[in-house]
Amino acid sequence: MSQEHLMIKHPEISGNRILTRCIYCNKTFKSKQGLDDHIVKRHPDFIASVSRKIHECTQCTYKTTYVRCSGNI
Repeated sequence: MSQEHLMIKHPEISGNRILTRCIYCNKTFKSKQGLDDHIVKRHPDFIASVSRKIHECTQCTYKTTYVRCSGNI
């Protein structure tokens, strides 16, 4: 199967990697963590569906699944 066929007919497959898809808006992600972070930021009503630890800023309402080297998170 050609790479072009996969990209056109099966966009959920990138190369040999299967992308994860948001069930709320159908956006695709290369990793589960990317999907989880998207849900936290774009679909906060469904934050309970996120399986990763959510890091919250102590100074504002910012939330993420990524650990950042920041004084606030």
